[in-house]
Amino acid sequence: MTELLMFLLLIALIVWGLNRNHRRQAPSRMSGSFDIEDRDALRIRGEVAARRLEAARPEIRTAPAPRTRHHLSRA
Repeated sequence: MTELLMFLLLIALIVWGLNRNHRRQAPSRMSGSFDIEDRDALRIRGEVAARRLEAARPEIRTAPAPRTRHHLSRA
């Protein structure tokens, strides 16, 4: 009988300790500063702007390099 009472007392202490540590807390907040810059968004905007400039620019074709006799003799 004494063992059962000690066991129940032990269980009651464990439950009390767990409930004591399970108190509600304020909502968690982000650590550090809140005014951070989104580097991914900046990078994507830069890439889109570069693509637009590239699409708006006319394509420049270069003439092939002239073949010399040295190149022709190997062929």
